[in-house]
Amino acid sequence: MNAKDINPVEPLLKGLIHKAIIKSIDFVVGKCNKLGNNPEEPDFVASLTLKFTSDLYNILKTVFKKNKFSVTGVFCHQKPIVNISLTKDPELGDILFVYIFRDKRGNKKFNSLLFQAKKSRNATTTITSSDEHQLKLYSEWPIFTYKRAGKLNGTSRDIIPKTINDGAQYLLIDDHPIYGLSGLVALSQWAVRHHQKF
Repeated sequence: MNAKDINPVEPLLKGLIHKAIIKSIDFVVGKCNKLGNNPEEPDFVASLTLKFTSDLYNILKTVFKKNKFSVTGVFCHQKPIVNISLTKDPELGDILFVYIFRDKRGNKKFNSLLFQAKKSRNATTTITSSDEHQLKLYSEWPIFTYKRAGKLNGTSRDIIPKTINDGAQYLLIDDHPIYGLSGLVALSQWAVRHHQKF
């Protein structure tokens, strides 16, 4: 799909995606409340993988009835990690969304979005010195080699462009007990800040 297909239905997509994110948040908060736990970053990422991904597919299928595509989410928290020749190896990301579009001739186009989740009570976050290796990966994309990646161990990748791009981003999770994800006030604010268009 191109911008000319998406732009006319953008308000509808935003609303539906917003509701799907809220549904995902409600699921993980409810689950953790039943267990007597506070939701942590991996809980939200897992819920986005399990709940939001299928909802996103259904949204796209409903809005773009004439198109054929698939959407999947991969929970990749803490593995794989990659060697970028620093003293500390970054994880590749926390969640990967993959979108496959098939045109009328059967040709496939692939797109993906990789997120590194971070807790933050603001719309922006400061990267600490202990996380500079992750920032280097997402901003410079040096050649990297997979570690803790099963069959991909030792395989190298050379990502282009060697700069910040839309394909890999930070996902900020606000965990404030009143105004954050586990509180009612900020649920819609979080969803609006973090929805992504495909």
